[in-house]
Amino acid sequence: MKKGWFKILIVGILSLITLSSCDFYEIINELLNNIYPTGSVSYTDNGFRLVSTPEENITIVRDDETLSGHSITLKDVKDGEGYEVFPSIGDNNLLVIPVYFSDYPVEQCIGDKGVAKENIEKVFFGSTQDTGWESVSSYYNKSSYGNLNITGLVTDWCPLNKTLIDVAMNTQYDDPSIYCLETAVKWFKTNYPDEVTNFDLDSDGYIDSIVLVYANDAYSNSTARDYSRKYTSKELSYVKNFLWAYTFWNYKVKANKYSPEGNAYTWLSYSFLWEGGYYEQTGTYFGSKNKLVDCHTYVHEFGHLLGLEDYYSYDDNDFSPAGRLDMMDYNIGDHSPFSKYCLGWIEPTIVDHVGTYTINKFTSDGSALLIPADLDRFSYSAFDEYLLIDLYSPDELNKLDSTNQYCGSTSQYPKLFSKLGVRIFHVDSRLAVLNQQNKQYYYTHKNNDLSLNRHTIQQTAHSNTPSYSLDPYNRLLTLLSSQTDAMFKNKAASNADLFDKGDVFSSFGFNNGKELQYEITIDSIDSLTGTCQITVSKKGE
Repeated sequence: MKKGWFKILIVGILSLITLSSCDFYEIINELLNNIYPTGSVSYTDNGFRLVSTPEENITIVRDDETLSGHSITLKDVKDGEGYEVFPSIGDNNLLVIPVYFSDYPVEQCIGDKGVAKENIEKVFFGSTQDTGWESVSSYYNKSSYGNLNITGLVTDWCPLNKTLIDVAMNTQYDDPSIYCLETAVKWFKTNYPDEVTNFDLDSDGYIDSIVLVYANDAYSNSTARDYSRKYTSKELSYVKNFLWAYTFWNYKVKANKYSPEGNAYTWLSYSFLWEGGYYEQTGTYFGSKNKLVDCHTYVHEFGHLLGLEDYYSYDDNDFSPAGRLDMMDYNIGDHSPFSKYCLGWIEPTIVDHVGTYTINKFTSDGSALLIPADLDRFSYSAFDEYLLIDLYSPDELNKLDSTNQYCGSTSQYPKLFSKLGVRIFHVDSRLAVLNQQNKQYYYTHKNNDLSLNRHTIQQTAHSNTPSYSLDPYNRLLTLLSSQTDAMFKNKAASNADLFDKGDVFSSFGFNNGKELQYEITIDSIDSLTGTCQITVSKKGE
């Protein structure tokens, strides 16, 4: 599970549950209500208080290295927090192991083993022709502008040698899926001995990432009746929390460079392959169709393996800071510019002087503008506070979800923006050093701060879930609207929230106490060339 400062175990587990099925709303509300019987989460003081430190007087030296924007990477941060993450740059291998419980044979759950394995191979490593949209591999190649190339292996089906309920109710592990991970890794080493080291390309003694695809249907409203017929109410509560989709870490396993162990992994159902409801027209008979696999849930979960957070809020009755229209929010479309900046796929233009800037549509080359909250102390990395501006377009990885509603027209999933327009995000991804002994924290520009000792930890200070943030009023990623005070509560962002030609943005207060010093004017948006001109001027000039 994720290493936390002040959350109990079950909430830590929830922080890794993803927005994965069309029954997300019902399931996540049930989970939250089980944890918080009042039906809501109060934003109470977490016990830590902000203190001033010499860090506030840091002078940033502007040279070519620091201006590159990659002085601290997401992998650096996650390594410091104790997470293994999948490398976001280069040619990397992903291990996928399909698994099944002894009382749920594959044939009983999904039919032919060979066909099921082929479908998993298509959803992870297939071409766009094999799927209703993309495969995990083709998606990330496009989203990263060619920076990340994923290949890998889907093994044969691995038997878990225990019944579903025996595993789900096993309290020996931090999470019952860890038993599945350890069993699958042991089976993999026995059955694929020559392949093991191919999945530890950084030679750190851990398999870079593992995906465990279980044969059972995920627990949802549509499958609840089948499971409730077999299990008692107590057993069912374990099953429904277990048969879901989440990303987790086996922190207790030790690295082994000679026989790499499983650490970072995703646990999710084969049934998620069919969520999109995509079909292919075939043959001469009108209306004949072949069902196509869908990778949306798998892409979202892989984002966690890269180290990305969920951008929706786990807290009940909260609003949606990122507007729901993002792969790490409601698992649709492309990744946000913030995600891509963290992963080293883009290098925003840092606005350090007034003038007119031209950016291309974000899907073409990842161009974006970055306005620091405090230029004098900006860290020149993704881990700071700033505005991030891009030109959204409903094409490439955004095209399908801007024209079709994910999971069908009756689902509660929104459509993406359907027009060209400017997005402005507020990012507060500052790093914080926390002293668990005296309950103090401060912000830092340095990863693995030298002041760390056995009483201190360091990680990103804020989340899009208030009860996970050091300051519940500070969010990690917020989509700012061209409409006044749009909070995206009980709704998703829409075309009206995009900034258009002639719009001016100038009134904004950063979390660090600074006021935006500029007026940002959208001069033009050219749909033919896919470009936008933005003038940044001093207020009052």
